Amino acid sequence: MNRIDNYIKLITPDNISKKKKQLIRDELMCHIYDRIDFYKEAGYALEDSITKALEDMGNDDAIKLSIKNHFAELHAERIWWAVLAFFVAPIINLIALYCGVWVTSFDSKGSPTAFESAISFIMLFVIFVLAVFCYKKGFRKCLAAIGISNIIIGACSLLSFYPQSAIYSLAVNISYLLDEYTPVVMRGFDFEVISFYLSVAMLIAFGALCFALNLKIKAKGKPPRKFILTSILFSLFCFASVLSVTTYEANIKLFKDYPVWFAERTDALTLETKEIYDLIETDKTIDKAYKILKENGYLTVDEYVKTLDGADQKRFRYNFNQINFFFEEDYEVYFNPEALPYISHYSTKSNNFIFLLRDESGVLISKGAGCAYGLYDNYGAACHYSIRNDDVDVVAKRFKSLKKGDNENETVAFFGTDNGEIFTCFEADTPKGKKTYYRFYSRGADTYELPGSFDNSRTDCEVYIELDFIDGLLNSGKLNYISADKNNYGNKIIEVIQ
Repeated sequence: MNRIDNYIKLITPDNISKKKKQLIRDELMCHIYDRIDFYKEAGYALEDSITKALEDMGNDDAIKLSIKNHFAELHAERIWWAVLAFFVAPIINLIALYCGVWVTSFDSKGSPTAFESAISFIMLFVIFVLAVFCYKKGFRKCLAAIGISNIIIGACSLLSFYPQSAIYSLAVNISYLLDEYTPVVMRGFDFEVISFYLSVAMLIAFGALCFALNLKIKAKGKPPRKFILTSILFSLFCFASVLSVTTYEANIKLFKDYPVWFAERTDALTLETKEIYDLIETDKTIDKAYKILKENGYLTVDEYVKTLDGADQKRFRYNFNQINFFFEEDYEVYFNPEALPYISHYSTKSNNFIFLLRDESGVLISKGAGCAYGLYDNYGAACHYSIRNDDVDVVAKRFKSLKKGDNENETVAFFGTDNGEIFTCFEADTPKGKKTYYRFYSRGADTYELPGSFDNSRTDCEVYIELDFIDGLLNSGKLNYISADKNNYGNKIIEVIQ
């Protein structure tokens, strides 16, 4: 039996624990004795059976060394290696966070730079390389440690709202490609939110992959030394990293300087628009109205789109669809593009439009003028606050004093000139006479008494008044406000004149 003991000793590595040595010894002993029993049953003597069993195992010195190296590589993984692997990713994250890279704190520093994105990609590369190395070496504990570490980081990231810079730059660059080469418009795309959730998903998915590789090693042993797929994946990763970093700053600038034709916040109806509105007469053909508009530079949306190139056509239509109007869908919309050049996101330049409605014979039966307002206003309100800073209580009290039959000119002057702004006006001939409609906005200080309550309850809200007249005399009206309180948002009617 000394021959068997010596053989097992020769192929058992020295640099592994006693427990693993005993496991290897027991496994080999069991396998050798199975072979010995096989040869004994075949009629060989005991010594001959041992000789043939050892020959089957590999009695050549080179084969013994190969088996020994295989066991050494398979069982040499130390537990402290796994502990170290567990802390690699958190340590990299902490160092990067301290240096201001790898993750992006949008509440303090804004979007990352190309340099920060490059460092982020390098750090991702380090973690990936470590995982691949552990997989190729068959280090199951290290893979499990890396997996647990990344899943914990992903879970903790849900509380931090810090997306990874590399993921952020990828989101920007992919959005640019979609915006530039597909019908999709990516303006308004929230890179911060999307890249944050992608970062969390990537960390958790990577952690799950490490566990899957761990189980694969357990089931099939250490993988063969084939690096073709790994080389392809790393080549793609490096290519995507370099391309993303080199194009990122130019692409993020595109979204920061995205062309905007219509302000998302608006002032009141301009004097110029009101003058064009007054020139147009109802009960005339639409051609006469269109002639006046054309002479003053007004175009329809379709007419203006024809003056733009392909990319700007798509972006203009998207920008136009993001605004709302105080008119019915049947109205034709006209605007002066010369008065609406590209403007910044925070511009308060007026979005003034003229609306026309004709009957089947082409006769103009109704006209309107007013402002559009963006869907992205801070509070979702109908428009931004007017520029005036008057006491809204004065407006509310004046509204309460109104009665049917009041003069149109005096009433409009009070609410639309002295104590507010006209945002929309319409005119149409009806069986009851010429009907005119106005929508006024007024604003007090940052906090003021709720219109109509007069109970010293102070809040911040947007006040607007709707009045309509028949042949110059007040017919009906509403005093409204839009609360800026997100928990109680919506239109509130304070007073009605019927």
